[in-house]
Amino acid sequence: MSYNVFVHDSRYPHYIHMSASLGNGRNLTRPVVNYELAFTTGHSFTNNHWRYEIEVRPIANICLPTGKIVASDPSQLDQRVDHHFARTVPPGRYPVDLAIRHFATSGDDFKDSRVACMRIRFQNEPVSEWLMAATAEEELDALFNFEICGYSVDVGMGSFADSSGLHAILREYQEQSKTLHEEFYSEQVLPTVKPTELFAEVILDQASRANLVISESGEGDGFYASYWGLAQDGSAVCLVTDFGLLTKHIYDIKQIGPVPTLIGTQQQLELPGGAATLRVVRANPKLLVLRLTGIGMNTSECDIYQRSFCLPKEGPSICECDGEMVHEFRYKGTILDDSVIVVKYLDRIVAL
Repeated sequence: MSYNVFVHDSRYPHYIHMSASLGNGRNLTRPVVNYELAFTTGHSFTNNHWRYEIEVRPIANICLPTGKIVASDPSQLDQRVDHHFARTVPPGRYPVDLAIRHFATSGDDFKDSRVACMRIRFQNEPVSEWLMAATAEEELDALFNFEICGYSVDVGMGSFADSSGLHAILREYQEQSKTLHEEFYSEQVLPTVKPTELFAEVILDQASRANLVISESGEGDGFYASYWGLAQDGSAVCLVTDFGLLTKHIYDIKQIGPVPTLIGTQQQLELPGGAATLRVVRANPKLLVLRLTGIGMNTSECDIYQRSFCLPKEGPSICECDGEMVHEFRYKGTILDDSVIVVKYLDRIVAL
């Protein structure tokens, strides 16, 4: 099974699959991001009028008594405790560090710093291959283009922990009729998070010293994947969670046709994110309802243009229908005969 999670991307006014690192096609082993450079202090780059610089900051040693690693939003540990990655590592203590992205406008001092990636390092060998990390329930071969396996974040933080430590703290809290989602998060996680720090650490099991290592997650909430860096012999060199700050989404626009000729029709669209069907359901002088279904709808949106200007719309509303998400786009304002329907779609993802 693959996890298809819809989250809002504030850079674009519609819903898409978060897809930080797949690139074109089903390239599941080679992310867009060069994580060696992402974890090189002083590495700098520019994008339009923005300039960026990387700082690598060691934050903790993670204790992995079983080597079964869980990556999770620290407020959702109840749901993730049994979902460790299928690949395991030798038990031990390993350093954790952050790739912090500093950025500013050109010519200015750096004004803002955010965590781009969090990494566990297992050995000092070169990485010869990157492979998306998946649990036993997730199937990489089943993923569509731009789709990832990962975890959702609702509190602006991500974390690593050993599955045994999570089971220990879960038992402790269950004996007190408490939950990890509410009491553990409010009693032990939040008090350790300082406004001036980008990370925190919580001991989960005093006997084994298994711990939870926490960091801020990029620009906050979202859906994030992790990647194994593998040595030539296939052993794990590192595990990196990518918080989506080192890529950008490139969109393109496809013009479907004039509104009057499309009313009541069904259009089949082949998009980079997958096939989609556009149905022009009904129209009146101030309202047009468009239904976009299929895999490609997750990385696209509809608009109406009049004389090269986009009409403002209400919504889109989203509903479940026969196992598919259906978007209904409603537009207010007079829709003239020279208006056209266009689809804006995710074309590719590139590194900054």
